[in-house]
Amino acid sequence: MASSSSSSSSSSSSLDGVTEVEEAVATLSLSSTKDAIRLKAADGVAFEVEKAVATKLGAIKNMLEEGCSFDDENSLLLPNVSGKFLGMVLQWCEKHVNDDERKRKMAIEDDDRHVLLGKKKPKDEVDKWDEEFVKDMDQATLYHLLMAADYLDGVELVDLLAEKVASMIRGRKVEEIRETFQIKNDFAPGQEEEIRRRNPWAFE
Repeated sequence: MASSSSSSSSSSSSLDGVTEVEEAVATLSLSSTKDAIRLKAADGVAFEVEKAVATKLGAIKNMLEEGCSFDDENSLLLPNVSGKFLGMVLQWCEKHVNDDERKRKMAIEDDDRHVLLGKKKPKDEVDKWDEEFVKDMDQATLYHLLMAADYLDGVELVDLLAEKVASMIRGRKVEEIRETFQIKNDFAPGQEEEIRRRNPWAFE
């Protein structure tokens, strides 16, 4: 469970979609528990989340284990991530908070039947949520969310986002990839032609 607030106000954010931060955490539960921790982003936006949710992130888990210090508002400061993207990361964490139990259950139910039959394993509700989470994500959001997840050591979220990037590259030509990701061609004149000649497979 999580609630968000700005450092300039003690009230919780509304769910009217007024700001990007509010939109990012619109599906989070807005209630606190005794076993909670307050996280503050670089722009002063704070989130109160259950420790089980926060410790899905390796960086938060390590900070707590090492006895990190809190500010005057009893918040753990995260200076390298904005409120919008911290909210999105926590939204993912809340959805995946019971992953260990979920994966054990799926492993028991699977019993290798799908492998033997040559079929893909069925997707559960969380897998489908992940697909929707990244489905229409624009490139700028994908980049900043990936940076936030990496900074916070959200390994499985990084994997999800990296797979999204891979899907945007898969099957495309070099020129299309450059255009999609706005990558400047910095080869010297004739250098790319020589590389293409030696490694034609890489440009297919």
